Amino acid sequence: MHRSPSQWDKIAQNIAEVSGVEVSRDADMAGRVSYKAGGKARVFIEPHDADELAASLKAASAHNISIVALGAGSNLLVRDEGFEGLIVGMRRGFTTLVMEGNEIESGAGIMLPRLARDASDVGLGGLTWAVGIPGSVGGAACMNAGTKLGSISRILVTAEIMDLKGNISRIDAKDMGFGYRKSRLRGNNEILLKARLRLSSAESQALNAEMDAIIGERRAKMPLAYPNCGSVFTNPPGESAWRLIADCGLQGKKAGGAEVSRKHANFIVNRGGAKASDIVSLIGTIQSSVYEKTGVRLEPELQIL
Repeated sequence: MHRSPSQWDKIAQNIAEVSGVEVSRDADMAGRVSYKAGGKARVFIEPHDADELAASLKAASAHNISIVALGAGSNLLVRDEGFEGLIVGMRRGFTTLVMEGNEIESGAGIMLPRLARDASDVGLGGLTWAVGIPGSVGGAACMNAGTKLGSISRILVTAEIMDLKGNISRIDAKDMGFGYRKSRLRGNNEILLKARLRLSSAESQALNAEMDAIIGERRAKMPLAYPNCGSVFTNPPGESAWRLIADCGLQGKKAGGAEVSRKHANFIVNRGGAKASDIVSLIGTIQSSVYEKTGVRLEPELQIL
C-alpha cells in the first residue's frame, strides 16, 4: 500500500509515543549496510531493550506495515526507491553476553567476530569459523550463517524470539527450521533477541592461531577492499556458485559502480558510487547468463527490500 509522507509522519509519531523509542523518518540505509548503497527506510528505530521493541512492533503492526530486523546489514540491500515499512536496528540494545560453563547466551546485536574472540579468551571453541563473518548473531541465526568449518545451527541450543505482536518465546534449535542459509526467521515475522550456544573446551592460544589463519585466508581469497555483501548466491546442490559464474566469463562485468569481482566470482563489489539498481542489475545478469549456459538457476543469499 502506498502511503503519503504525512501518513508516514503519523505512523512514526505513533510508534514514538507508544514505545518511547527515537524514530527516524526516511532514514538513510546505505550507511547502515555493508554495500554502502541503496535507498531509505520510511521509518527506522533502534530500541534499547525488549520492552521498547515490543511496544514498537505492536504499534507498527496496528498500521499493517512491513517490518524487517537489521543486524550488521551485511546481507541486506534496500532498493533505491526506498523501503515502505519499518526497519528495526538491533545493534544498540541487544548486546548482552552471559557465559555459563560451556554455554554462551548472546544478544542478537553482538557481532560474530567479537563473539568468537570472547569465547576464545575463556577457552571455548566451536566458533572459530565465525571470526571472518561480518554479521551479527541475529543475522547469523536468521540465515544459518556458516562456512565449511561450522555453522550457527550446529551450536545453537535455544533461541529467544519475539513475534510482531511483541510476544516472547524460547524455542529449541530443532524448532528453528534450519536449512542451508535459511531458518524460520527469514520470513520476517519473528525477531531473534538472544541465542544460547553450546561450545566446547579448548586452548585459547590454539583457537586464536586458528582464527588468525582463517582471517588470512579470507583476505587472500576475497575482495575485502571494496564494500560487498559476501557471497551473493547460495551454492546449488553439488555445484559452486563462484565456479558457475566464472565459467560464464562474468568476472569484471560492470553495471554502474558495481562489478562482479575478479578476485572471487560470487562477490559483487561496490567500486565506488554504486546504486542498489546497479547491484540488482548484475544479479539479474548473472542469473540469466548462468541459466542460459548451464540450466542452473542461482538463488541470491542477499535480501533485497
